[in-house]
Amino acid sequence: MRSAWRAAALTILIGAGTLIALRACAGPFHLGSIAINSPLNVEGAFALVFVAVLLLKGSLGVKESGSQGVGIADLVWGAAVLAVIVAVFWKSLWFPLLSDDYILVTQATHAAGSMWKPFVEAGGDGPYRPIGYALLLASGKWGHTDAFRWHAISLAVHAANSVLVYAAARYAVKRCDVAAICALIFALHGTRPEAVTWTAGRFDVFAGLFALAGLLLFLHYYESGKLVFAVASGLMVAAAIMSKESAYVFPVLAVAFVAAGRGTAPWRYGRLLTTLIVPVLLLAYRFVLFHGPGGYIDPHTGSAQILSVRLLPSLKALFPRYWAAMVFPIDWAQAPAFFLTAAIVLLMVCLIVLCVLRTSLDRTTAWILVACTIATVLPAFHLLAIGPDLLGSRILYLPAVAFALLLSMWIGSVKRTTIARVVAVGVVLFHAAALTHNLGVWDRVSALADRTCVAAAPGLTNAPSAAILGIPVAIDGVSFFANGFAECVALHSPAPPASWIITHVEGTVPGSTASRVLVWDGRTNTLSSPHVE
Repeated sequence: MRSAWRAAALTILIGAGTLIALRACAGPFHLGSIAINSPLNVEGAFALVFVAVLLLKGSLGVKESGSQGVGIADLVWGAAVLAVIVAVFWKSLWFPLLSDDYILVTQATHAAGSMWKPFVEAGGDGPYRPIGYALLLASGKWGHTDAFRWHAISLAVHAANSVLVYAAARYAVKRCDVAAICALIFALHGTRPEAVTWTAGRFDVFAGLFALAGLLLFLHYYESGKLVFAVASGLMVAAAIMSKESAYVFPVLAVAFVAAGRGTAPWRYGRLLTTLIVPVLLLAYRFVLFHGPGGYIDPHTGSAQILSVRLLPSLKALFPRYWAAMVFPIDWAQAPAFFLTAAIVLLMVCLIVLCVLRTSLDRTTAWILVACTIATVLPAFHLLAIGPDLLGSRILYLPAVAFALLLSMWIGSVKRTTIARVVAVGVVLFHAAALTHNLGVWDRVSALADRTCVAAAPGLTNAPSAAILGIPVAIDGVSFFANGFAECVALHSPAPPASWIITHVEGTVPGSTASRVLVWDGRTNTLSSPHVE
């Protein structure tokens, strides 16, 4: 029975993999009466079957553990992780600002009032991120309106986060090879652009910095029992949660890393429970501050979005779509180049090989890691309907830590070392290729946004009011001008309009009484004056 199930699962993997490869090579196509426009559902099927196979084939024994000492190899691996990050991301330092970036940069450079105000007041759009906003203001002291400086700050923090992922995995698993794979998957995951290269997504990156520092401190506390590590970890977790709400998942990350390195040792439940103290206290304070859970407001109900979720769409987002975005983090809005197509095929071959080979990862640990990978996204599961263009994927920044640990543990548990190394290289190469592809989309769209704003600014100078009709919210999965157009024009005009009307539905009829009217043309991707007949 088990053999038949595995044969069926491998058949599904090969069939789904073939469809994904065909979509990458040939673009959208038809399979009989079925149109394969977006590979999202096929990716979800591949990812879920892959996870299921590895869960059910896991060993009943205990995984092997590596050496505990830290030496020159760790320094080499840490430097290698940083070098790879620089090699892949360096061009993004020159990307222009986008959308909400202009609002945040303007606020940071013209901030007034007490730095303590965000700590005792709810955010205007629902979040409670006083540390995040304090760091925003501090960044503005150096960044001003220079996009390069803002990107440099975010990239530096992301690089630090990747090193912290390596350090936490190394401390937990006691194997530098597994730690390196984990850090590289996290650093190069294709969902990184929205969190790292978009200044408005930097809250996830800073929350990650404090959460990962707190995780490393907690692992020291869990092993040694020294209270000073617990206190320091709690402070870091508090800073993480006050940077962004995604850090409420810290206890889940702690369970994942403890499980990964536990071996035959018994669980120290008392020490694990200490990870709940800070999140529970801050959650209680949040409910008092917001008179409820807070967060983004559903415009249809007037209540928090997290309270307006529906069961079936949520399950679809949490399983096929979430796992599709984790395993295949590709922006399909732009056709994959040959290098990415080859990398996709390489990834699928590597994952199928993992399903076939014997591994030493015990089944209990595997189930815990999968459960933790799912649980890390629960605070934002109402925002999880991520499409094939990866719009909104910044919420996967911290969940990618658990996913990277899960995948690196599976790769590291392959008993044939040479094949494990080949699989590891293949997986890392895929993520580097996917990230390069996705950054290319961000480069193109951010340049278009910059040209659009700069070109419009002279014609809007000295106008009392302006109407911008039909400008897109996002293009190819990249935020365009859902917000921030007025602030962008203000940076490029000595006398920008004081009054604005901005709509986002293309084809809007120019009926505004504004003194200047510009209409978006989706064919040429430009703003122009309306034609008068």
